[in-house]
Amino acid sequence: MNVDDITALEDRRCDATVAGDLDALAELYADHMRYTHSHGGMDTKESMIANIASKAFVYREIHRSDVVVTMFGSTAVVTGRARLELTAMGTERTVHCRYTNVWADHEGRWQFVAWQSTPVAPL
Repeated sequence: MNVDDITALEDRRCDATVAGDLDALAELYADHMRYTHSHGGMDTKESMIANIASKAFVYREIHRSDVVVTMFGSTAVVTGRARLELTAMGTERTVHCRYTNVWADHEGRWQFVAWQSTPVAPL
């Protein structure tokens, strides 16, 4: 696995999130995944997929910039900025954040392990 491969996984994850592709997300998310939102709330694999399935979260666009992928053996740390266009619990939102996420090789399969984001002012 290299930086380009991780970037491709990131693209696939974002595309699946916007498309609401629950099967792809179930494959990409590690069973122990933790997704910490910019408002401080946290989701597990199960709760994140359930929120997307129920349309509690409807992601319309995910735009990433300033992305840096750093490989540490069987772990990749990805940092960058993101603009998320979504409807959350019925409220239209645009979230601008800096994020750190982690991918790890688990038994020969790279999976999304963690997301942590902090709100920032729009560019």
